[in-house]
Amino acid sequence: MERRRELSARYWFECQCLACSKNWQLLDALPKDPGFKDEKVEKVENFMAKGDVSNALNSLIPKLCETDVSQEPTEEFIRLEDKLRTCINNFGSIILPNNK
Repeated sequence: MERRRELSARYWFECQCLACSKNWQLLDALPKDPGFKDEKVEKVENFMAKGDVSNALNSLIPKLCETDVSQEPTEEFIRLEDKLRTCINNFGSIILPNNK
């Protein structure tokens, strides 16, 4: 309810996404998973710090695909999704050559 109320007040629509439909908690109330922090996550953070977006993406995507997205996510999962958005945004309007 709180998620839909915030989205409705900010964007003037009633969201029908999975998180709103299942009434998932907001980020600060999501369950924590201290075991989620692993070697791949540290690599992603190192790649991002160096501006190596391509390698960060190649590490992030498999890690995110390990999680069942039909279940309420952990805070750590949402933060990894945010890192993915940051990486994608950092590509900007770069056109990558086809390596075939």
